[in-house]
Amino acid sequence: MSQDFLVFQFEAVSIQEYIFATSKLKEMVGASQLLEKLTLDVLTKAVNTAGMTEKKVNDFNGSVSKNQIYFPRKSGGVFLAVMLNCEKSHAFIQAWSLIVQQFMPGLKFSVASASANKISEGIKLVREKLDAEKNTPKISLPELTPIAQRSQRTGGEVVYIERKKGKVTPVDLATRKKQMAQNKAADFFDEVTQKWSKEEATVFPNIFEHDKVTEKDAHIFPFSGQAGEHYIAVVHADGNGLGQYIKDFMIKLGEKDDKTFIQSYAQFSQGMDNASEAAAQAATAWLISAHERDKNTALPIRPLILSGDDVACIIRADYAFEYIQRFTQEFEKASEKELSKLKTDAFPKYLTMTSGVVFLRSNQPFYMAYQLAEDLCTHSKTIGRRKTFKVDGKDMIPSTMTFNYVTNTLFEEAEQQIQQELSTTNGTKLTQEYYLLSNKDEQQEKSVNFNQLKKLSSCFDGETLKISFIRELLTYLHRDPNHAQRMLNRWIERLEKDSKQKELNQFEQALKPFSLTLENLLQNHNPLADLIAYHSLAGNFEEIK
Repeated sequence: MSQDFLVFQFEAVSIQEYIFATSKLKEMVGASQLLEKLTLDVLTKAVNTAGMTEKKVNDFNGSVSKNQIYFPRKSGGVFLAVMLNCEKSHAFIQAWSLIVQQFMPGLKFSVASASANKISEGIKLVREKLDAEKNTPKISLPELTPIAQRSQRTGGEVVYIERKKGKVTPVDLATRKKQMAQNKAADFFDEVTQKWSKEEATVFPNIFEHDKVTEKDAHIFPFSGQAGEHYIAVVHADGNGLGQYIKDFMIKLGEKDDKTFIQSYAQFSQGMDNASEAAAQAATAWLISAHERDKNTALPIRPLILSGDDVACIIRADYAFEYIQRFTQEFEKASEKELSKLKTDAFPKYLTMTSGVVFLRSNQPFYMAYQLAEDLCTHSKTIGRRKTFKVDGKDMIPSTMTFNYVTNTLFEEAEQQIQQELSTTNGTKLTQEYYLLSNKDEQQEKSVNFNQLKKLSSCFDGETLKISFIRELLTYLHRDPNHAQRMLNRWIERLEKDSKQKELNQFEQALKPFSLTLENLLQNHNPLADLIAYHSLAGNFEEIK
């Protein structure tokens, strides 16, 4: 006899907007820690309070009793629950929305439930409801009254007055919750840290205001006095094509019995978490080895989001390029390992990942920077779709990165940033726009690998070719392209006269992957702004093979 299952899904919406709503690192950390707790301790407590018992998916035998609940997916602000369609289950669903609003005020979220005799059908109905809800505006309750005092930083209703060193700051409820969560950072330490690092002594920073605290504070973000001083990178990364792969996977699973379906879905969900965590741990292990420090002081990275293929962090500028490249390659490797366990042809051999990265000073607005990082990621994916490659007959988007070094105006849209800050008056773009991060052979043919930018930069490490000339050339390229071309010609002639042909040849060889020569360097697309950014910001590390 078939059962009447109740499927319920919860999804935190606009997580990045919630975390980056403030310019203070402490509050961002608090927000990310609240998100981690939501689908761990808070959810567990809610289940127990409702008089239900969470059961392991591997123990599912095809039926559910009225006090049992299974979670095929439960991580990073998202969970999928399978229950019996009964009064107790409905009571849990009704209570959950209220719990979220109390625990994380200001967080936007979506919920949907559906009953069905087959779990796969219930999940399909839930997904349709959630997809339909995507275009529905999210209302934050309760609404503020006209006479309510508002926080100057966020516009939210003031519930607390912060007094520090004679300064009075009105704080809204959402911000206060983030502050309180960060103050209890030790309670969250293990859960956040274990995702990103296997080393027990790992300390992640909570403080950017380095000039306002003592140097003995172990949680200060460790800025350097070298390359990238006080510059950080805001990183957003996510997987390519995963939405369609999951749809294909669900269609194939729909043909299976409930037990096979729920266990296979749980295995996939856990596998994606395993892949991203393995990538983060490998990249962080490299960072620990590369960053000379006292073990009791913080690493120059602040993890914020790591859930499935969704990644966000803040990292010191000189480590950022290398960290992201390593993370991406490790994600490809780890996803291949996890997908091989599923025994299905719905997925490709491995998954790829795209990143958007914004470099800016630590006192610039993080919310705008993250909006731009997201759009840079989208921009890179759009280009990547024109560079698809095949693995085992499946079209795949390459693993790429688009980055921007903010030295003037910060826009929230990639196209606007490129047009306004990285293009000349005659339409020449001074950026490659995207770079391949993978080391897999099948991705190399159609894309410029990031290692090629490193080689281009290495041409300016000696005394002969100076990066200061490229900076000057770029300045004149914006003002007068014809004068810039004359400058380049004179530079080439002078170096040839001084018997520096070897250095010029090395530079021209490094330009070949960009389809450029010394003669046409200033035409069409060129990577000169990228070259200056990398040369200015990146640390000197051993090349990734």
